[in-house]
Amino acid sequence: MRLLTLTPADSFFFKGHMMSEMGLPSQWSGLFPPRPNTVYGALRSAYIHRFSTFEQFRKGSDSQIKAWMGTPTRMGTFRQQAVLIRQNNELLLPVPMDYRIMRTTLEDGQSMLVADALTLKENNSLSNVSAGYTLTRGDQAGRAGKDVDHSGHFVTLGQWQQAVFHHKQMQDIISLSQIVDDYMKTGIKIDAATSKAEDSHFFQMKMLTMRQDCELVSLVSDDGPDFSEVPLVSLGAENRPWYLQQTEMEWSLWSSNQMQQLEQSLYETSIARIILLTPLVLPEDCPLTDRDVPADWMWELVNGVQVQLVTWVTGRPELYGGWDIVANRPKPRTMMLPAGTVFYVKVRQPDIPALLQAASGFTLFAGETEGRDHEGFGFAVIAGTQ
Repeated sequence: MRLLTLTPADSFFFKGHMMSEMGLPSQWSGLFPPRPNTVYGALRSAYIHRFSTFEQFRKGSDSQIKAWMGTPTRMGTFRQQAVLIRQNNELLLPVPMDYRIMRTTLEDGQSMLVADALTLKENNSLSNVSAGYTLTRGDQAGRAGKDVDHSGHFVTLGQWQQAVFHHKQMQDIISLSQIVDDYMKTGIKIDAATSKAEDSHFFQMKMLTMRQDCELVSLVSDDGPDFSEVPLVSLGAENRPWYLQQTEMEWSLWSSNQMQQLEQSLYETSIARIILLTPLVLPEDCPLTDRDVPADWMWELVNGVQVQLVTWVTGRPELYGGWDIVANRPKPRTMMLPAGTVFYVKVRQPDIPALLQAASGFTLFAGETEGRDHEGFGFAVIAGTQ
């Protein structure tokens, strides 16, 4: 797998669905990390700018660009697997939502964040008879402490692997405040004709700066286009410059010994955990958008494997959309689940070998979300329950 490292040359801002007309609204708070489609579009544009022209891209007259990057109305073969954060040369992964993050106070009076694993148990609650299984606070996860929202909390790849595989506590949790700093940019809109300030167009934007030794990384497939001759990418609001560097990376989440243990766990329990590392845009009419998922729904996960959803844990869904440049109108809004969402699924034993082939990473709903799988949405890994 190739790793595209993105380092900002200056401050930056990612705005999401907010109005971009000055004065409406007067204060903007951005997103971080950016959504995968934002990074995908910037990489796509930078490659086209370096090796061709946007006129040829629009007409589809450059065969190589058309093969890699497609046309304004369809995707090419360029595929981004995921967008992650890296700090001190270590990848950061989101804390799974089947962990309870809490703030505890140490003996010296200082506070720290820890995350304890929740326990999957059969549901015996009379208040929710439709759920066959539920996640409970057992052992350390049941101790006293102030709960903290999962959004914007990460751990290093090495600690994530060990904690998730062995259901151990996560420590040294990294918050966004340890990755980016912010400052308020204040200004007014200037009339292009008169060079005077326009009334009611005072604005404030919360700009971000990346802390030292932090960067964005894009994971792309080995058989994709070569970005080694693309030095810069225009990314985010105001097309701020980001330095781009391409390196090779061996992506294998689980060791061979862990894969053997995972296989044994699946044969013993027939239950797997599917953990999202990037947000997931749900297809239209997906049962996951309903309040109660049908008990008989068979979910085709990957490699032709069909599984049955046991239970799942997620955060507050968002609406995914944007502006369709070709149609010159807003894109239809669809539901998006946050990174860190965890699905518990029941697997038929004959399907376990095929499922294990995707244990280190695959894309949920590939081919069902109108290109979102090309952009890096829905990248997930597989773990056991014991």
